[in-house]
Amino acid sequence: MQSKLSKEIAPFYVLEVLEKAREIEATGADVVHFEVGETDFGSPAAACEEAIAAINEGDTRYTHSLGIRELRKRHSGRLQGNRTAWTYRRTG
Repeated sequence: MQSKLSKEIAPFYVLEVLEKAREIEATGADVVHFEVGETDFGSPAAACEEAIAAINEGDTRYTHSLGIRELRKRHSGRLQGNRTAWTYRRTG
């Protein structure tokens, strides 16, 4: 029997996204899995070096849940040139 409280908890949509990604992958499409927070490939050396530098500088706190505002803004400009629907306003 499911409790009243547990019925009020929103579903965990990440698993639905993972299931859909696996369906797409089964068709032969090349899918990079970001939906559960881990990629299916290793980290680039430059990213590792920057992470180590940040740790050594004491920059070890979580970012905002949407990410670093300056980075999002810079990245949205790149995405706009690639015919995507992403804009800074949508992600910020």
